[in-house]
Amino acid sequence: MRTFITLIFFSLVIFFLDGRGLLDGPKGIVQTVTVPVQYSLYSAKLGLEEVFSFLTFWKSGEKRIKNLEQKNLELLAGENKAKATEEENIILRKQLGVNPKPATRLLPATVLGTLRYLEIGVGGNDGVAEGMAVIYLNNLLGRVEKVTPKASFVVLLSDPQSKVPVKVGSARGLVSGQFNSSMVLDHIAQTEEISDTNPVLTSGEGESFPPDLVVGKVGKITSVETDLFQKAEVISLVDVNKLTTVFVVQ
Repeated sequence: MRTFITLIFFSLVIFFLDGRGLLDGPKGIVQTVTVPVQYSLYSAKLGLEEVFSFLTFWKSGEKRIKNLEQKNLELLAGENKAKATEEENIILRKQLGVNPKPATRLLPATVLGTLRYLEIGVGGNDGVAEGMAVIYLNNLLGRVEKVTPKASFVVLLSDPQSKVPVKVGSARGLVSGQFNSSMVLDHIAQTEEISDTNPVLTSGEGESFPPDLVVGKVGKITSVETDLFQKAEVISLVDVNKLTTVFVVQ
C-alpha cells in the first residue's frame, strides 16, 4: 500500500514539474537516445507496411493479369469457335447448293488428319458405314474404308487401292490412284475423243459411287495411238490437305 501511494506521489510531482517545463532538459537528454530508436522502429514499420502493401498489390495485380489473360483466352476461343462455325456454315451452304441427289443425306465431318487415309471425326455412332462416299462441294474425295464408333478412315482417290468408274463426255473409263500422289484415267477406247481440261465425273456404274460427282479434269494424255486404250493424267480440283470439313454421303 505504501509503495502504491509513493508511486502516485512521484507521478503527480513529475506531472507538475513537466507542466511547468522544468523537465525539458532531462527529457531532451533521454530523447537523444529514444528518438533515433523510435524513428528506426517507425521506418522499419513503414518498410514492412510497404512490403506487405507491395506484396498485396503484386498478388492483386497478378490475379488481375491472370483474370485478363483468362478472359483473353476465352474471347480468343470464342472468336475461333465463331470463325470455325461460320466457315462450316459457309461450307454447308455451298454444299447444299450442289447436293448430288435431293434425297441424299450429307453428314458433315471434321477432318482429323491426312496421312495415307483421310481421318474424319464421325463414325459408326453417326451412321457411317464402310463403302460410303466422302465428298466436298460435289467433288469426290474417296470412300470410307474403316469405321470406328467415333471416327472413320477414308481411302483417297490417289490411293493405289482406289478404282473409280468414270465418264468423260460420252466416253467411259476407270480412274486409278497412283502411289498416293496422282490419278490416272485408263480404259478409254481409242475411238473416243478426249482432251485436256475435260471434266471427269463418276459414271455411277457398279453402284460404287453416286453418278456425276467430280473426280477432276483431264490433264496430260500419256498414251499413244498404238496403245489398246487411251490413258491420261487426272488433275484433282480439291487440295485435300487444306480441307477442314468434308461430307459423308449416306
